[in-house]
Amino acid sequence: MLDERILLLVPILSLIGSGRYVYDVLRGQAKPNLVTWVLWTLAPMIAFAAQINQGVGIQSILTFMVGFGPLLVVIAALIRRDGIWKATRFDYVCGALSILGLILWLIT
Repeated sequence: MLDERILLLVPILSLIGSGRYVYDVLRGQAKPNLVTWVLWTLAPMIAFAAQINQGVGIQSILTFMVGFGPLLVVIAALIRRDGIWKATRFDYVCGALSILGLILWLIT
């Protein structure tokens, strides 16, 4: 089993990965579809809250970082006022399936 201290490296690597895209958004070189990025934020943050509620501990930081990176992108796009809120039929279908999946997960 891996030493739990290795988990401290995960947030750093995750922030490096997300940070580059956030930087591009703030410079106006990337225009994220905020519908997609909000969904990518929502599911892991709900899972993180459930993990905290169940007392998972430091391992829950992995789940948090999966949602925190997209959250930073959403915040950067809102600051820049350059994000796209364009929802296509595909976005609605994926969003509905995502929400359905979350509801079924909460029920179980």
